[in-house]
Amino acid sequence: MSGLDRRTFLKFIGGSTAVLGLGLSPKSSKAQAAVSKARMKEIETDVAVVGGGCAGMAAAATAAGLGMKVAVFEKQGRLAMGGMGPFAVESRLQRERRMTFTVQDCFEYYMKHTHYNVDAKLVKAYLSKSASTIDWFESMGINFVDVIAYYPGAKYVWHYKNPEDPSFTNVLAAQAKARGTVI
Repeated sequence: MSGLDRRTFLKFIGGSTAVLGLGLSPKSSKAQAAVSKARMKEIETDVAVVGGGCAGMAAAATAAGLGMKVAVFEKQGRLAMGGMGPFAVESRLQRERRMTFTVQDCFEYYMKHTHYNVDAKLVKAYLSKSASTIDWFESMGINFVDVIAYYPGAKYVWHYKNPEDPSFTNVLAAQAKARGTVI
């Protein structure tokens, strides 16, 4: 199969997989019909997000917010729930409660915990932007009701949302859909 382009290869593989999955000979008329039904719908998009969990929907909402055409592909019949709260340091809620664990404190704690075997610039950037993630969620209607320690003896860095509010994933999916994302 010399000169085979990617699209033809993918169609061939998809059709062959459907035929093999049905136990049909590739030359039978039933096999030909199965291959036709197995063809995937083509979607033109700027960004393809694989996975409809919280991270995938955050990527989709962000890309769509930047004006990109986005498609999300999720193998389950539904989106993931996204948990009850994200990590953050120096958030508005922590400042209001006079919690003093700073980005620098967290950075030093994390670096010691990992024996300095991580990308320090990346860790610092993540920690420095964590509070803005809480602001971002709040701008979409998520109401955080508390900052908790994830386990006994842990630092108070987990932002707990109102359990009555929609899941993080559903809020992000609504934002992405409102901006034209196909899910």
